[in-house]
Amino acid sequence: MTDNIWKESLAYTREKTKILSSFGAMKDCICKDDVNTLKRILSHIQGSKTLDENTYQELLQTAARSGAIECFGCLQPYVAEPTVYSDALNNAAEKGHLKIVQHIEPLVDAYAKEEALCMAVLYNRMDVVHYFLPLCNPKNQSSKFLAAAAAERHTELFDLLYPLSNPKDALNYLKRKFGHQPESWEALEQRIVRDKLLAVTPQDRCTKRSKI
Repeated sequence: MTDNIWKESLAYTREKTKILSSFGAMKDCICKDDVNTLKRILSHIQGSKTLDENTYQELLQTAARSGAIECFGCLQPYVAEPTVYSDALNNAAEKGHLKIVQHIEPLVDAYAKEEALCMAVLYNRMDVVHYFLPLCNPKNQSSKFLAAAAAERHTELFDLLYPLSNPKDALNYLKRKFGHQPESWEALEQRIVRDKLLAVTPQDRCTKRSKI
């Protein structure tokens, strides 16, 4: 009985070591963007169930974060869970990996695209923002994309998104989320006030004065 337990424990330890070794080797390949070695490892362990689907999902996210698009493509057949691609899109958008963003975008729904756009705005990834703008409505989700640009003080993105958004909705969104941090929304509020003053024509000013 004791021998059987010891043998089972030894077999488990060896299997665990094999799993960790395969995972570590593939992760290293992804970080180095070494797709050829990754393919060889995948071919070697194919059908052996050495790695479970959760591990492949983690490797897929690593490829998205690393910008290793060929490695990402190699791992796709091993990942069936659709929500994984939404997470991968967010990771790629955060890091500014436009090619992987373009590769994943057709695989996800409209909401996932908007979430990735928000991630790109938060991390000031201008190329990715430009890619998503024709695919998303900046006024959706209370114009939180403009709100993100304002809160993070990304001036170029702020100027890009301001005329495409509903600034008042963005301001309300920021006040709800950061009511105790006025520095997050003061610049947006000042821009709205300034634009409102600029919209008043000389004729309007004369009319107001004449009424006084």
